[in-house]
Amino acid sequence: MTSIFERFLHLWVVLCIIAGILLGKMAPGVAQYLDGLAIYVKGAPVVSIPIAICLFFMMYPIMVKIDFSEVVKAGRSGKPYDICYEGKKTPTGKAFF
Repeated sequence: MTSIFERFLHLWVVLCIIAGILLGKMAPGVAQYLDGLAIYVKGAPVVSIPIAICLFFMMYPIMVKIDFSEVVKAGRSGKPYDICYEGKKTPTGKAFF
């Protein structure tokens, strides 16, 4: 079964493109600021840091094979909180918290 996001992915892409164009027209300073965050070599931009960061966050879940349905389940259960809370009670945990 596909999610709503997957089913309408083409629509999300088009909406993001339109939002990017509108943002560039309404706030051109944002684009200039982001362009300034690039790494330059001999006056030419070589690596755009904002694009590199976005690509990393886009590809990282795929590289480590994160199943987001499991992440949502884990967040809804109390186990992550319980583990952290119990860990704080140990002598080693007290040193870190």
